[in-house]
Parts: sequence; structure tokens; C-alpha cells
Amino acid sequence: GHLRLELLEQERKYRSSEDQVNTLKAELATLKNRGTQVEVKEILKEVITHKTDPEVQKELEKLREEIVDRTRVIERSDLEIAQLKQEIQAWKDTKPQVQVKEVVQEVLQYREDPKTKQEVESLKAELSEEQRKRLELEKERMSQEDKIRQKERELSQVREKVVQQEVVKLEEDPTLKAEVNSYSRSIENELKQVDTLQDEMRKLQRRKAELERQLEELERERQARREAELEIQKLRIRLNELEQREINTKEKVTLKQKVVLQQDPQQEKEHNLLKLQVEEEKHQRQMLETELDALRKKHITLEKTEVREKLVFTEKVEVERDAETEQEIQRLKASLEEENRRKRELDADIDQLRARMSEMEFDNSKINKELEYLREETHKLQLEKQSLQLEIRHLQSEIEISVIEARDLRNMTQVDRGVDLDSRFQSLTKELEDLKKISRDKDAEI
Repeated sequence: GHLRLELLEQERKYRSSEDQVNTLKAELATLKNRGTQVEVKEILKEVITHKTDPEVQKELEKLREEIVDRTRVIERSDLEIAQLKQEIQAWKDTKPQVQVKEVVQEVLQYREDPKTKQEVESLKAELSEEQRKRLELEKERMSQEDKIRQKERELSQVREKVVQQEVVKLEEDPTLKAEVNSYSRSIENELKQVDTLQDEMRKLQRRKAELERQLEELERERQARREAELEIQKLRIRLNELEQREINTKEKVTLKQKVVLQQDPQQEKEHNLLKLQVEEEKHQRQMLETELDALRKKHITLEKTEVREKLVFTEKVEVERDAETEQEIQRLKASLEEENRRKRELDADIDQLRARMSEMEFDNSKINKELEYLREETHKLQLEKQSLQLEIRHLQSEIEISVIEARDLRNMTQVDRGVDLDSRFQSLTKELEDLKKISRDKDAEI
């Protein structure tokens, strides 16, 4: 990386030198028209000294070639390392033939042992172990088959007697392969079946538990609803009966001559009941329990009222409703309706606030992303500013060098070239001011 930076720096200097040479050539052409041939030749000699050093150019070429050579060496080394890793892995995977025989015997013992099927979990562990061993056995079998094929190719040129002896030695291999393949397939099939059954069992258990929970909840809700409906129905029937009895009782006692005026106990109880309903609506907001409680209390009130009427049955009792109490009842009913309306409005406000909160969270995440993007852009602008500052310093140094060279050329020649050099100096100064302005603009943007 350091060499590449040096190469880029040298190339940039080379291009800058060429630009300066072209500029100076133009100036020399102007001087040539004004001065003598001797002066032009001297200027040409001075310009030639600004060209790139041949030794530096050779060194750059040498560095480029060295970088290419090192890159090729690294690539070859990577290929060799990969090949060596593959060979090492192949040697690690290669097992001695004795181990193959031991693995086959273990598989046979496992299949013939009936104790391995006592528990499902132990069977799963054993099957996993046997599957691993089967994979190792398959690798060893492939290795042995390769060795056998190699040996057969080597023995293909031997006499018939030798071939027959080899065949006799290999007569057991088909049976062994068949048994190994059979046991491997059996183990794999059993393992798959066990995993499948366990997955299905877990899914069914989760589904069963979920259904049972849902059924229990539905049953509880249905039971509670039925009980509430039955209780409400009973209370309404009882209320109708009591109200009918009350009406009948009033009709019967109106035949008496004695009239006693007193406040309606039912009206008083209803007044207290509505107060209780308003308080419960403010705090609990549970309509069904409020209705049940109100009906129970109203039932008790009517029963008490019936008993009192029986106690004073010998007298003429005419109930007259109190106007103030009736107004209070109406006011409490209106207050109850107002509380219900406020509850609905509060629920709507809560829903709106939740929606607003979700929108604000989304806006917050969006703003965070925008802030992150602005931080990245600021960092990029700072890096660009640093790069421009470095370039400005470099251009300042080049301008100073050019000024020194221009002064030297002015001192060396006797021709009046002050106007051209001043214009050159002014152009360089203007370029420097432009670069400073760009730097200030970048600072302001950051």
C-alpha cells in the first residue's frame, strides 16, 4: 500500500512537471521572439533540468515489477496452502482398514441387541451415534472400494490362479456391503420416523393444549353468560311479579277510607341505587356487574316494601312521589349518561393518543436515520476538507517553487519579461485564492 501511494505521488509529480514544462516552453517561445538565440538556449537548458529524473523513473518501474511479482508469489502461495489443506483433510478422513471392521461389528451388535429399544430417548441417542458411525463407515467403504479397484487393476495382469484366489477372498464383501447398507437404511429410516413422530406429537400436544385452553375459556364465558342471563331473567320476572303485586295491593287498599301520605320507599331506594350506579360507573365501568347489583338491590327493596305494606294493610296507604326526589333521580340519570359519554370520549382519546404515539415512534426512528446520515455526510465533508487543505498546501509549495524559478529566470535574462512573469504570478495567486475560497465554502457547508 505504501509503495502504491509513492507510485501515485511520483506520477502526479511527473504530470505536474510536464505541465510546468509546457508552460515554460510557451514562455520561452515568447522570449525567443524578443531576445537572442543565446538566451533561448540557456532557457531551454534550465527547462530541461525540471524533467523527471531517469533514475526515479527506473526505480518506479522496478517497484511496479516487484509489486507484480510479489502479488503472483502470494497467489501461488494461497493456491499451495489450499491444496495442502485439502491433502491434510483427506489424510485426516482416511482411516485404517482395521477400524472399518470394528465399526461394522459395532453396527451388527447394535442391531442384534434388544436392550437398545427400551426407551425412546435412549433409542434416539443410539440412532444418532449409529448415523455418525454410518457416515464414517460410508467414507471408509468408499476408500476401501478405491483400494480394491486399484488392487484389481494391479492384479489384472496376473495369471488366472492368482485372480481366482483374489475372488475367493472377496466373496464375503457383497454380503457385508448388503448388511451395512441395510442397517444404515434401517437406522436412517427409524431416525427419520422417530423425529417425524416426535415433531407431530409436539405439534399435537401444543394444539391440544391450545384447544383445551380455548374450550375452557369459551366454556367459562358461556357459563358466566348463561348464569348472568338466567339471573337477570329471574330478577326481571321477580320484579314484574312484585310490581304487579304492588299494583294489585294498591288497588285493593284504595277502597279503605283512611288516607295516610308518606314517602315512597321504592323511590328512596331507587334514588340511593342511582347514586351507587353513578359512583360505580366512575370507578369500575363494569356494566354487567352494575346491572346485576342494581337488580339485586331493587329486588330486596321491593321485597321489603311488600312486607311493610302487609304490616300496615289495615290502613289506607296512598303513595305519592316526591317531586324533588324525582328531579334528583332524573339528574342522576343524566349524570350517568354524561359519565358514559365521557368514558366513550376518553376511550376515543386514548386510541388517538396510541395512534399518535406509534406515528411519533415512526417519526423518531426516521429522524434517527436522518441524523445518522447527516453524521456520515459531515464525516465525508471533513475528510474532503482535509484533502483540499493538503492539496492547497501542495499547490502553495509548487507556487513558491514556480515563483523562485520565475525570479531566477528573470535574473538570468536581459530581456524585459516582467509583464509575462507578473501575469504568471497573478494567475497562480488567483488559483490559490480560488482554492482557499473552496475550502471556506466546504467549512461553511460542514
